[in-house]
Amino acid sequence: MDIEDIQDVAAEKNSPDDHSACEIKDILERTLTGDELDITQSLLEGFTQKEIAEAYKITQQAVSARLKLIKSKLLPLLDIHGIA
Repeated sequence: MDIEDIQDVAAEKNSPDDHSACEIKDILERTLTGDELDITQSLLEGFTQKEIAEAYKITQQAVSARLKLIKSKLLPLLDIHGIA
């Protein structure tokens, strides 16, 4: 799954706004750090937390903590932009 897939999901939820992949990518890049974007992309591509931890040479607990932070950053933005 990539940014375009996120757009498709948003469209399926009958979002009141038409968000292009570029708009969504811009929101993500302004909100998340480079590492957070990498972890998010890995997760969207189907990698498990264990695989992500191994790839980035961090613990699974660190991946879990970063995912919680990512979620806390994105959920309010998705709601504001009518995506969630």
